[in-house]
Amino acid sequence: MALRNPFAKAKGRAPQGARDISDLIQAMTQVNRGLQERNEALRQLPLDPRWAEAEFGPNYPLTSQALDVPNAQGFATPRISQYPVGINLQLSREHMPWGTLKAAADQPLARACIEIRKNRISTLDWAFRVKPSYAARMARKSGKNEYEVENDLRNEFQDEIDQLTAFWEIPDRKNGYEFADWMGMIQEEQLTWDALAIYPHKTYGGDLLNLTVIDGSTIKPLLDEQGGRSMPPLPSFQQILYGFPRGDFTADTVNVDGELVVPGAFNNSQLIYRRRVVRTWTPYGFSPTEQALLDSAL
Repeated sequence: MALRNPFAKAKGRAPQGARDISDLIQAMTQVNRGLQERNEALRQLPLDPRWAEAEFGPNYPLTSQALDVPNAQGFATPRISQYPVGINLQLSREHMPWGTLKAAADQPLARACIEIRKNRISTLDWAFRVKPSYAARMARKSGKNEYEVENDLRNEFQDEIDQLTAFWEIPDRKNGYEFADWMGMIQEEQLTWDALAIYPHKTYGGDLLNLTVIDGSTIKPLLDEQGGRSMPPLPSFQQILYGFPRGDFTADTVNVDGELVVPGAFNNSQLIYRRRVVRTWTPYGFSPTEQALLDSAL
């Protein structure tokens, strides 16, 4: 008696399950081929034979297997850290929760410390002036003394100085925040969770209108494959609201080559994000509030 082919079907077509397995095998084959081509493109550095021949020697290291596509020279670009796989899919902070930090910052002792620091910084006198090191360098070139150079530069750029002074007196005109109020919010963000996020609003004519301080706990930094910040036009940040991403933003004031851009630096997709404590293994900061909580737990 002839055995019946379990995959046989009318008109010679295999059932759906068999086709799915075939597609999966084909996809895995393509992935393996891509991995093989990538690792073949990875250049291996020469090894000293004495490493393997010496008695009780170090021996040869394991052959490198690149995780990412080798660079133009054929070498693997190092990752900044061994970040969790799929970290960009995580919506919450991987360390101490934002809510815990906010509640801790409002405790009487912590709040008193934060307010003292805010008052000291936000009430400082400020003004725009010629940078002393630049004036000294120009003085050496011109043969004048530094006072004369500073005076000449101040007269030359007085209009720009007046414009900067007028802007920073009220850096957030939309919400009516003067410098002291605005700087107080800056300090609050840094002292509470060390996540300073500022959104630059521009006029229809393209001029900078105001710098809006955003709740830093709503901003999620995104990582590229090397574990660092991605460059425009790729997104670098997302705002998480009501448990889901609600907007994508690019890094501020840099072009695709990573160069600092000043003229027309901001556009509607950019966000300024700063940390006081910067560490390689996390895109988040480490605020004084968090440090105080960890100290009290010891």
